[in-house]
Amino acid sequence: MQITTGAPSAKHTFGGEIQSSQLTDPYKFNLFAFNASGPIFSRTSEDGLKTPILGYAFTMEYQHERDYDPPYGGVYRVKPEVWEDLRTTPLTPFGEGQAFFVNRANFLAPADIENIKYRQGATLRQVRANFRADLRLGENAFLKLGFSGEDSKRDLWNLSRSLLAYDRVAVRYARTLRGFVRIQQTFPGDTGSFLKNFFYTLQFDYTRFDGRTVDPEFDLDWFRYGHIGRFQTRYAELLVPTLVNGNLPAYETQGYVENEYIFDPSNSSHPILANYNTFIYNYLAQNPRLLFNPYTLTVEPSGRVRNFVDLLQLGGNVNGLLGAQTLIYNLYLGQGYIATGGPSFDNADMFRVTGQAAVELGRHNFKVGFEFDQRYDRFYQVFLTGSNGLWNLMRLYANRHLSELDRDHPIVSGDTIRYLPLYQADQQSYFDKKMREKLGLPVDGLDRIDPDAMDPSFFSLRMFDINDLYAGGNPAVVYQGYTPWGEKMRRVAPEKFFTDRENRPQNAFAPTYVAFYLQDKFEFDKMFFNLGVRVDRFDANLPVLKDPYIIRPFYRAEETARLLGVSLPQGVGGDWVAYVDNALNPTRIIGYRRENTWYDANGAPTSALAIIRASGGRALPHLKADSLTFETFEDYKPQVNIMPRISFSFPISDEATFFAHYDVLTQRPRTGQVAQFVDYLFILQNATLDVANPRLRPEKTIDFEVGFKQLLTQSIALSISGYYREMRDMVQSFQFYGGYPVSYTSFENLDFSTVKGINVDIDIRRMGVLELRFAYTLQYAQGTGSSATSSRGLIGSIEGFNVFRSLLPLSFDQRHTFTGVADIRFLERGVKGPAVTIGGKTIYPLMGAGINITYNLGSGRPYTRYLLPNPADVQFGVNPVNLISGQPFSNNLPWYNRFDIRVDRDFIIRRGEDKQSILNVYVIFLNAFNQKNVLGVYPYTGVPDDSGYIQSPVGQQLARSQYSKESFEYLYRLKEKNPALLGAPLRIRLGLLFSF
Repeated sequence: MQITTGAPSAKHTFGGEIQSSQLTDPYKFNLFAFNASGPIFSRTSEDGLKTPILGYAFTMEYQHERDYDPPYGGVYRVKPEVWEDLRTTPLTPFGEGQAFFVNRANFLAPADIENIKYRQGATLRQVRANFRADLRLGENAFLKLGFSGEDSKRDLWNLSRSLLAYDRVAVRYARTLRGFVRIQQTFPGDTGSFLKNFFYTLQFDYTRFDGRTVDPEFDLDWFRYGHIGRFQTRYAELLVPTLVNGNLPAYETQGYVENEYIFDPSNSSHPILANYNTFIYNYLAQNPRLLFNPYTLTVEPSGRVRNFVDLLQLGGNVNGLLGAQTLIYNLYLGQGYIATGGPSFDNADMFRVTGQAAVELGRHNFKVGFEFDQRYDRFYQVFLTGSNGLWNLMRLYANRHLSELDRDHPIVSGDTIRYLPLYQADQQSYFDKKMREKLGLPVDGLDRIDPDAMDPSFFSLRMFDINDLYAGGNPAVVYQGYTPWGEKMRRVAPEKFFTDRENRPQNAFAPTYVAFYLQDKFEFDKMFFNLGVRVDRFDANLPVLKDPYIIRPFYRAEETARLLGVSLPQGVGGDWVAYVDNALNPTRIIGYRRENTWYDANGAPTSALAIIRASGGRALPHLKADSLTFETFEDYKPQVNIMPRISFSFPISDEATFFAHYDVLTQRPRTGQVAQFVDYLFILQNATLDVANPRLRPEKTIDFEVGFKQLLTQSIALSISGYYREMRDMVQSFQFYGGYPVSYTSFENLDFSTVKGINVDIDIRRMGVLELRFAYTLQYAQGTGSSATSSRGLIGSIEGFNVFRSLLPLSFDQRHTFTGVADIRFLERGVKGPAVTIGGKTIYPLMGAGINITYNLGSGRPYTRYLLPNPADVQFGVNPVNLISGQPFSNNLPWYNRFDIRVDRDFIIRRGEDKQSILNVYVIFLNAFNQKNVLGVYPYTGVPDDSGYIQSPVGQQLARSQYSKESFEYLYRLKEKNPALLGAPLRIRLGLLFSF
């Protein structure tokens, strides 16, 4: 949207607003706003008239909310005194025999938990500012310079944290800065001439966005994420009795084993998680368990923890790996749980140039314009926790080259034969070398180094090379537009990813968009026409696979036939793909494929499954090489779209007008397009994950509408219209079944949908104190997919099934929607309200007061009913059960209804004859009657607070296997009360709005 303003302001004006719920509800919404405008420099003419030459306009807002999405019915948390106790002493011994420890939160009872009205860890803070300077260059020429900025901090609340881990949530910081320069000029013409006036504007603008998602305490101090404390491993040489020369008793080194894992919590970045370990170590010191002693080769009582695996099994935590006891029945995250194990930051730059010109020629009003924008989107994320987190990788990379014994150089002492570790240079990691260098140790030394014993400040990302970070296909970093170590990089030739194997550069996503449009608005024989056309060109600027089924360089069918000395069957195109008996050294052709259609060796249609079976279990295209190279890719083909737009209206009578329009709109792909080379490099390791598809085309919408407006009385107008909207090339999940080297799921422009309906609007102009507006929409929305992943759960369930194509109701198909707005207001020029006479003076206490009521009513949107309860709706880390009952989206949610009310009054303060200040005092009631509106339900039961799983036979069986059946059932039912399934509750805000 572009709004063009006129000359600099001739008067100084100031205004502001204060809105708060600090005293009226527990959500603590606060808004402070200020605006000012006026001249900076004016020129005075001979007659004393001032003309502003340079003016300004400035606005600023500050907003703070304790809870930016208040929950209906509140949320549950552990009572503060219980919570503090659980943080200090998180574990308790459990079971008999070998020591094992369980989180005490697994035994919570209703008396330990309370309900609060707001979500903790859900605050929002925003600062917004705008400044514009207007310079008059001439009588009708202006130069405008503007700047705006927004800075926000949002807590990323999560239901799984709400019970025990609400104190430590990830935070999303975002900052947007915009600047523009605009020149505009008007050439007024003679009203009687053919050329009446001409106007043009040209604008250059730049937008920069910077965001990061981090722990607010650690920010970008990477290695404090997941750092539990200082751990030191002590090794024991394992000397085992053996025979030398067949008859002499002796001892021989069989290896070096981890014998003791010492823990020091003093420098912990997560002291609550360190308390888990402290409890375990203190308990074992007082209650030894039986452990193998490598020195005596016997089992004996000991208070030792042997290694990090032993500590995790006991219920503790190590750097980068949290034990199972930090999860409470896979329902809630335990006390002290980390805010995030994968901090990230992102950046976007956009350069934009727009121009528009308008000219009035006779009865025609022409408008022509253009738009160009170039974006650069960058992203970086590093994982510190989990199996592919850097802390765990450091343990794996350190000393791995010392895992074998140097048996060629025995050290004999009496009856003992010892072997030192064997140094294997080809097995030594880059990280191990860098760590030894930083510690001042010989790179080829035999000292065992211990990353867990180092302070987080010791490490940096530059201590890892690209192979360390890629971790054999499960990368610890995700990056585009940054180096693998998080530094912003310049654009390079895309093939450098394959040639520069030390840096593996991946460019920022840099799509280019260009548009031109032409519009003519004119009147002909009492008919008003608006005709236009817009031409868009979208270039994703991404390398794309030449064939999405083949992630290798390959031969086309005509090349394969020529190399094998055979002819292609009639009807088989030379640019198709031939499938053979051996990918690199074929002897015969088994079948063909053209895009998504498969054919047998004779060119008859068949299925991918048939080709796979005929090939021995995998479809084999004829490859040039069985490795990923840049030859596998080609440039994205820019998409050009022509979009006509036609609208017209004409009077049916003096009191009725008919109107209609036809529009074609396109929209750039919103999801699933930005793929990186690394996605394909490790496709075998990550075949179960969705891979983006850079080939995606823009989505297209075709829109028709016809209707008429009728003036029923001088105060009442009726408008009725019917519309039909068709969406094509919508993005949907698609399985490239039969892909090489593996089948995988990506996205294609597959879906289409239709939306049709009727709108009825009744406007009742102000009659006395009352003004009304009613709007009703009857809508039918159907399509093959409601979102880009709506088919994800189906396409892999049947072998050979790669896309779901069935016309179903869409998730946003709301059949009936009604909106009513009533405004009751006492005005100075109208009904002033009741009069009160005091001392001979008549006053109207309600004059300037009013009440605005908005009512929204809507039928329930569709959802899919499940045949069995799905534990994945409540628990995390469990496999979902998605057995559909009946047709998808054949059930509907309850109706939605809500009242919003604003009551306000103006107070006018006069300052002289032509000056006045206005103070508006108001109170806003959002969801005024605290209606319980259902936004979502559990698919099995159809209600928002009961999944139906815990009372099912399988749920009861699961409950009996938990630490405490009673606690598990109670906590499960608490988790089912998901506030996201209900609309927001009543909120009350007081406000002041003033201008002077």
